[in-house]
Amino acid sequence: MKEEVSLSITKETEVFREEVQEVQEGDVLFSVTSYDAEIEDAIDLVEGERVYVLETHNTEWWYVKKHLTEEKGWAPVQLLLDENSYMLYVQKKLHEKIDKLPVFEKPPPDEKSAAPRFVEKLQPKHTPDGTTVQFECQVEGNPRPLITWFRQTAIILPSQDFQMYYDEDNVATLIIKEVFPEDAGLFTCVAKNSSGFASSTTELSVEAPLSDHGSDATVLSRKSLSRESSLADILEGIPPTFSRKPKARCVDEGTDVELECRLVAVPEPDITWYQSGEELTTGKNVTVITESDMHMYTSIVRISKVKRTQEGKYEVVARNREGEASVQITLKVRTGEKEPPQILEPLKSVIVREGDSVRLSTLIVGNPSPKITWLKDGKPLKVPTKTEGDTHTVILLHPVPGDTAEYTVTAKNEVGTAKTTATVIVEELQSLEPPMFVERFQEEKVPEKGTVQLVAKVTGNPIPEITWLRNNEPLEPSETVTQTYDGENIVLEIKGVDSEVDAGDYKCVASNPVGKASHGARVTVDVDKPRIEVDDKSLLSLECETSHTVSTKWYHNDKELSGMDHRIVIQEGRTHRLVIKRTTPLDAGKYRCTVKNQSTESIVFVSESKPEFVRKLQDFEVKERECAILEVEISSEIADVTWHKDGEQLKEDGEKVVFEKQGNVRKLLLRGTSVHDEGEYTCALEDQECTAEVTVVDYRKSHHDVMTGLRCVTYLSQEMKWGSFSPIFPELPPEIITKMQDLTVAKGEKATFEIELTKGDALVRWFKDKKELQFSEHVQLSIDGKRQKLKVYNSELEDTGEYSCQVGEQTSTAKLTVEEGMAVGQSYELLVKVVAKGRICGVPGPIAHPPPLFQIWPGLFDRGTSHVAEPVVDFITRLPDVTLIPLHADATFTIELSRPNVEVKWLKKGKELKPSNRHIITEEGTVRKLIIKKVTLDDQTDYSCVAINVKTSSKLKVEIIETAPKINIEALQKVYKVNKGDDVNISVKYSSTPSPTDEWSVNGKVIKKSKRIIPALTEESASLTIKKVEDNDVGTYTIRLKNNCGEASAELTLIIMEAPSQPGSPEVIEVTDITITLHWKTPESDGNSPITNYILEYHDREDVFTWIKVSERILETTHKVTSLDHNMEYMFRVTAVNDVGPSPPSHPTRYIKITSPVSMEPPTIQEPLKGVVCGLKKSITLSCVVGGVPQPEIKLRDGRTFKNKYMTYENRVAKYTITETTETTSGTYTCQATNDAGYAETTATVKIQEPPKIEVDEGVSTQKLRVTNQWKVEVKFTGYPKPTVKWTKGGKELPSTKHCSVYVDESSSTVAIYSLKKEDTGIYNITVQNEAGSASYEFNLRVIGKLEELSIVLLLAFIDNGTEHFLTKMCLNPSDKPSKPEGPIVVKDIRKDTVTIEWKPPADDGGLELSKYSVEKCELEKMVWMKNPVGSSEALESDTVTIRSKYDRPSPPRGPLDVSGMTDTSFTITWQPPETDGGSPILEYIVERREVNKKAWQKVGSTTVDVTHIEVSSLKVNISYHLRVTARNDVGPSVPYAPEEPITAGKRISAPSSPTNLTVVDVTSKSVTIQWGPPTSTGGTELTGYIVEKRQSSSNKWTKVVTLEPSVTQHCIANLKEKSEWFFRVSAENSIGLSPPASTELVSLKTHATVPSPPTAPLEIRSTGPNSIIIEWGIPESDGGAPLEGYTIAIRDIKKTMWMEVGRVKVGVQKLTIKDLQENHEYLIRIYARNEVGASEALESEEPFKVLRPTDMEQQEVEKMDTTAPTLSFSTETTTSWMREAGMDADIHSYARGALLRRDEYFFRIWYYARQLFK
Repeated sequence: MKEEVSLSITKETEVFREEVQEVQEGDVLFSVTSYDAEIEDAIDLVEGERVYVLETHNTEWWYVKKHLTEEKGWAPVQLLLDENSYMLYVQKKLHEKIDKLPVFEKPPPDEKSAAPRFVEKLQPKHTPDGTTVQFECQVEGNPRPLITWFRQTAIILPSQDFQMYYDEDNVATLIIKEVFPEDAGLFTCVAKNSSGFASSTTELSVEAPLSDHGSDATVLSRKSLSRESSLADILEGIPPTFSRKPKARCVDEGTDVELECRLVAVPEPDITWYQSGEELTTGKNVTVITESDMHMYTSIVRISKVKRTQEGKYEVVARNREGEASVQITLKVRTGEKEPPQILEPLKSVIVREGDSVRLSTLIVGNPSPKITWLKDGKPLKVPTKTEGDTHTVILLHPVPGDTAEYTVTAKNEVGTAKTTATVIVEELQSLEPPMFVERFQEEKVPEKGTVQLVAKVTGNPIPEITWLRNNEPLEPSETVTQTYDGENIVLEIKGVDSEVDAGDYKCVASNPVGKASHGARVTVDVDKPRIEVDDKSLLSLECETSHTVSTKWYHNDKELSGMDHRIVIQEGRTHRLVIKRTTPLDAGKYRCTVKNQSTESIVFVSESKPEFVRKLQDFEVKERECAILEVEISSEIADVTWHKDGEQLKEDGEKVVFEKQGNVRKLLLRGTSVHDEGEYTCALEDQECTAEVTVVDYRKSHHDVMTGLRCVTYLSQEMKWGSFSPIFPELPPEIITKMQDLTVAKGEKATFEIELTKGDALVRWFKDKKELQFSEHVQLSIDGKRQKLKVYNSELEDTGEYSCQVGEQTSTAKLTVEEGMAVGQSYELLVKVVAKGRICGVPGPIAHPPPLFQIWPGLFDRGTSHVAEPVVDFITRLPDVTLIPLHADATFTIELSRPNVEVKWLKKGKELKPSNRHIITEEGTVRKLIIKKVTLDDQTDYSCVAINVKTSSKLKVEIIETAPKINIEALQKVYKVNKGDDVNISVKYSSTPSPTDEWSVNGKVIKKSKRIIPALTEESASLTIKKVEDNDVGTYTIRLKNNCGEASAELTLIIMEAPSQPGSPEVIEVTDITITLHWKTPESDGNSPITNYILEYHDREDVFTWIKVSERILETTHKVTSLDHNMEYMFRVTAVNDVGPSPPSHPTRYIKITSPVSMEPPTIQEPLKGVVCGLKKSITLSCVVGGVPQPEIKLRDGRTFKNKYMTYENRVAKYTITETTETTSGTYTCQATNDAGYAETTATVKIQEPPKIEVDEGVSTQKLRVTNQWKVEVKFTGYPKPTVKWTKGGKELPSTKHCSVYVDESSSTVAIYSLKKEDTGIYNITVQNEAGSASYEFNLRVIGKLEELSIVLLLAFIDNGTEHFLTKMCLNPSDKPSKPEGPIVVKDIRKDTVTIEWKPPADDGGLELSKYSVEKCELEKMVWMKNPVGSSEALESDTVTIRSKYDRPSPPRGPLDVSGMTDTSFTITWQPPETDGGSPILEYIVERREVNKKAWQKVGSTTVDVTHIEVSSLKVNISYHLRVTARNDVGPSVPYAPEEPITAGKRISAPSSPTNLTVVDVTSKSVTIQWGPPTSTGGTELTGYIVEKRQSSSNKWTKVVTLEPSVTQHCIANLKEKSEWFFRVSAENSIGLSPPASTELVSLKTHATVPSPPTAPLEIRSTGPNSIIIEWGIPESDGGAPLEGYTIAIRDIKKTMWMEVGRVKVGVQKLTIKDLQENHEYLIRIYARNEVGASEALESEEPFKVLRPTDMEQQEVEKMDTTAPTLSFSTETTTSWMREAGMDADIHSYARGALLRRDEYFFRIWYYARQLFK
């Protein structure tokens, strides 16, 4: 579907015609806005242009004649006003814009502000066309006013044609460099500050004859002065404007000089200084600094010990998005040498009125001082002159027209002459004087019903007329308003002021035919806010009355009220009421009623009554698994209740137990109820309670009752019979929670099946092989609540089968397998063998008496024979109770059976395991194994092996061997190089158990996560992502990984790649008749990116502007340029290139003549050999550059002369390449060059070294072994020269002994301990080092106790017919118990009835994980310890600890006692809290003072526990005081902390006191601006600055933001996170230290939308014809938080300077066809995305696109393309589009900025259709 896009321009014009005026031919009218004629016979108009009416027959168009040019044509009626209406229009528009002008500077708290006042007002100007005009006026005010110039109603912005200055003498100047007829009109200078404003208006008249210095387009260029968008420019941005024009400076050589300029700009400008066209930066003796205060900027160049070479023209250029401005400063440096006169500041021509004094001044220097001569029209001037230093001035007092002349100053000394000339024109006096206010009124603040009087005094000739305005509306006299004026004195008096009527902005406007002046100030009516107090639950009615019937809005605490809740809004005529029938404490606060821009307020206080129960709890019956709701109603909406069950307070968990608070109702919700929820529930409200019983009824009972009731109802029906019935509430059936499991038992054993149900009384049916079971002594059922067990006693083979239970429709099934054993009732002879230390100690035969060792199995053995059931098979080796395996190691379970060929099953948590890749099951004779590969934490559970009738189990525990973090250094990329603006990801691989915490820092500063900088941590790597790298991101980054075992860190460097610095200037190596060989030095900096190539350029003397590039790609620093012209002179330069781009070109050579030298030159070493250090098996190249004529012979040797294929000598570059280095490559290499004229050589050293590397099996890095086991680790290493090896244990060198052997050979080292002891536990470290570096590795060995030495095995067998049959085996080998905990026991806190102790874990855990610690106590009187449980370690005992019987007083506060804020009579002291609080919280600190010679202590004051500083004031001068501080808790005061040294006020320098009046002045979504005042005391020395800190509400850590100069008392903290909350504090600092901080309250950041991100690349452009292109782009990545509205497309011909907006398209369009382009022209394209906030940054084409006619093939592709793209036209003659520059929206007026109005550049015309525009 083709989307239609069209452009239209509309304009709303405000016309001040209350009635249709009668216009006659010849009447004078004025144009209210600029107009571009698009129809034939229409004429163009400029705002304010005067025309005469010639014909009025048409109601829409009048035929008029211009006043100046007498051009005739048709003009729209809507744009023309008579003089009175037009003056009212100008006045209203002008004052509206003045009101909206910003004020940037506020007065300091201790200074009195004053509204601006014009000391000298603007004077009217009459000038011929084409001349230069200068308006000047002088203004005063505090703070220094902001100056804005207007022509008619349009703001004038600085440009080349309109230059503005505002100097130190408060003289504001506007210079129009070349006047055009369209410039005629009213010019107004407005001065505004925070206290008010003042304005001065005058008229510029342009006289005939008109010159032809302009063009047709010139008229349009002047229309930019009256564009409607200019006010938005001032509010949203100000182009740089210099406040004063700097004067030339003349200083002596060797002195310090400071060049300064000041300017205003919004946003912040980029300020650049230039000297003689070259940019000036900080370096050597030059310092460039820029300071800012709000939007005022001061840029300073300081030159220390200035040199003569530094004199000249200095230019400072300021740029921002709004425009550019520049100013020049001349610096003259005197050296003492003779110099001719030099004019630094020439005379300036002026035009003045008769009687106005003229000051002509010039600055002339010279040595010796020149003789100065003043001339008037070539004759000596007879007026007294004045000379101050090098400034020469003449003042013409009260000049007359006869003083009009050409004035010349001639300066002459013995070295030379100089002169400067200016023209002074004195216009004949006309007794006219524009109005000027000589006395002004100031801002007033009066109470309600009071009287305000505004008094002013005005001068002017003729006597001005006075008009008063209130809020830009005429103010007429009335009963309360009195206006008096006697021609000079003006008084406005208002009695009984009304805040809703009389508050606002007042202006007094004085006007006469010569000009106009105005002055304004604000009147504030102070209204006391009524205080209203009401009781809780009472009626509240707020009432106000308006002057007439209007709608009002009510607000409560600044939130608008709807009137739709309990607060009712009532309007009856002019009476407005807000009624609250039943108030609550929530209704307290500030109430405001507003109408338009006025409001009235009152404060309401609600006295809260004691809350009570309105409705109490009721007993509640709930069905099982449903939700129980307990509810109360109380009399308060804000009071809270607590809920209790059976006396225990309930806590809300959000799932089962939920509390709800809805108005006055409080609810307790119990979800998913069960019988456990039954009980007594209590709701407590302060000291009141109410109680209810909750009963949980199961479904069957409740459903049965319902069914019975319904059946009874049916029985009583007319049919008198039972009816069919379906219950209303269907019963929820019981469910089986835990199901039955398969069982395998031996014959005669008990088998038990178990299930768990959701209901305790559910009906369960049991089956065997699908037949219902009949219970007996053999098969029994036991029921325990919801659990049921089916037990089969003395199982028989017949019991084998499938058992099942049925509950409702649910069934659970399991199999029972009964295995056959030995014959029951048969007599057998038992045999026991005791195996200890591997030997059989027992004797075969009947057991008469069991040995004592076996008494742990009482009743197991009887005399003689026993009746037992013989098992078919038994385990010779069973599974251990616990199998402990390290994480990710293989777990092996091994059992040995008593006979082979027995099938076994392996079970995991009761479920059979099948062989797989992770579970490997093996069988070898009687041995069976289960291997689990690389165990994880998920594998931890019970594993069993079942063989016929026997079963053995083991619990697998996965041991996590904790290790400190270790960073993989070999895989570490230590340097990251990126382009500025690119993203970078810094990554570090590591290993650690458990996972560590990560901390990134840069240059020592910890990095906090933000949207741009994102740290991340995975199981294997830590990374830091930095988006759009900036300059301040460069530095050394440190990653610190830490866990409970230790930490590791690594440093990485981030570098931004830049273009290289300039290489050295080329030097001549060899010249022939047509070639030259050049050599140059590499750049000092490669821009952190390797040099890829060089660009060599040259030009001859005939064409100095065209540099010719050498076509070859140059990789070396030596190159031969060929095919040059013989005897031609050339200049050469070279440029280095890296991946970022080219460097600045080198300094060019002198002109070199291309001709062979006539004489011989001995060899010269242009670039010597350079030493090389590298590793083995590397490739290196030695090179040097050798000159000389004739070409020398080259020899290379390293103790011997040699030549081979790897040695070359080309283009005077000698190279020797070693393809692969070996140990023998090291040595000294010499290159010798010889020719007939001489000899030269160069030498360098090659050193081969390889840093050590270590190879280790990581599996042995951390081991846990038992005593007597063997520990042996081997480390392989490499390196050249051969490294030295050093082993250490615990930081101490490890020697080789019999117990611990250390071996070192050529490439490996081994440590072996063949029989470990517990003392061998520790950290072993190997360090391998040579001169190239070092490497190390750490081993963690932990030795634990071995199993008991007596490992006993009991073999039990039986004898049948003389044959011994194995029965079972039992082992007695308990694990070793842990060693005792590490001491000492540390007592941390002793209280009345508790004590806190601390200890360290044992060094040896006995081979198993520690399960618990046993803590015992022993009373000294009884000396009885609590007994240790079995398996505990030896006890660690503490020293005697005495438990307090009561709390103690706190310990004394601690020092040092810091003193700050020192004055003559006061200072502030700060102390530290006590070490202990005595077991009871500290309540306060008490501070006392005592004069040195007195004994009585006087209380200074007290502070709360969190305040440890206080101001000590009202001290006597020169008297010393002792001070002491006491802490107090519930028990009593502590011993005082009393420093010995007394303090004398004013006698010592201290830290300053806290900053004052810290306030938050602005809050945005990402920034907070704070402001403060200086401290009341500086501590006796100057402040050095302020320190600003911030703290997020979720953290206790303060972070430093910035250190500011002492003159700065405001700062904006930017780049904060949206919606976050912060505290801020400011400390003052002097040479002694910091003051106590001043802190803000919690500051919450705002959230709002921003402009979208730019459209996404690529911007695709294709030609579709000789005059058209099609463009396509992508949608932005972010809409800025507000929906996109569309796109704006701008285009610029690269031959022009202006951007033209060709149109706007909807948000769904990303493709556009642009027509009416010029063939073979190149264009740049910009695309902007728009939302409600504004336009994004531009997506701009990377290079100009040339519009060419498509080829036939391209044309065919174009025809196949999608043609749905909308089409717009681009034309400078007929387009309906308009200009755009710097992201600013234009309107129907032309838009210009800075240099864009030069007539020799691009002028443009904007056309639109009048009927469409003004219909």
